Order: sequence, then C-alpha cells, then structure tokens
Amino acid sequence: MKKYKICKACGQENELDEFACIYCDSMLFDEYKKEPTPTELKLLVEEDFPIPIESGDIVGREATGAELLALMTTVSRRHAKFLFDNGKWYIEDLDSSNGTYLGSVEHRVIKRTEIKDKDTIFLSRSVEIKVDIKGV
Repeated sequence: MKKYKICKACGQENELDEFACIYCDSMLFDEYKKEPTPTELKLLVEEDFPIPIESGDIVGREATGAELLALMTTVSRRHAKFLFDNGKWYIEDLDSSNGTYLGSVEHRVIKRTEIKDKDTIFLSRSVEIKVDIKGV
C-alpha cells in the first residue's frame, strides 16, 4: 500500500520523507493519503451466479441482483441494503414483506447488522445466499 503526503497548499503528492513540498515549498506535516484497501462483497445465490455488491447497494427484485431475483416472489422489490463502514460490511432490512435473516431463519435482521465472510443470509425464508468477502 503506497502512502504519501499531500501538500495542503497546492494539493500535490510528496514522498513520506519530505518536510517541505517539492512543488511549492510549503511545510508538510504528518498527514498523508493512503490508497484504499480493496474490499469486495459478492452474494452467491448459487456458486455460478454471484451478485457483486458495492456499499450502499440495495438488493431485490427491482434492484441490484434483479437478473437473478426477479422471479423469486418472496423477495421484495427493494429488500435489503448493504453498507461498508469502518472496514466492516453490514446488512439492513428495508421493511421487506418476508424479512431478512442472518445465519438461520430464526435470526431476523431488523436493524443494521454486521455480516462476515461465509455467513448465510436469507432473503425471505426461502432464498438462501452465501456471503463472499475478499480484501478485508
């Protein structure tokens, strides 16, 4: 992961060992910008049919994953939302008709709940999805 200092005066990137900006000669402090760690979430309805997810995506029959979920009548049009925050993935049910469940159909997701790699999510009680997280 490459790190570098950003000059507040001119916005240019400088090596970490620089004390003054090599472009405008302003003083550099210990603030630096780092490249983000890639984090990828996929929902596996079946092993051959992953649904790639980005933070903020909503999954449902008329949302992300619609090509796989459109015919699954127990899944709401806008069923659940996925968020990436502070290095962790979360799922949140969007008042879906048949609920969202984590781990088993006995554990209903009502508010924002953390999900981890290899977790099982149920969109309604009949649509089982495996969580596949890479890069965390």
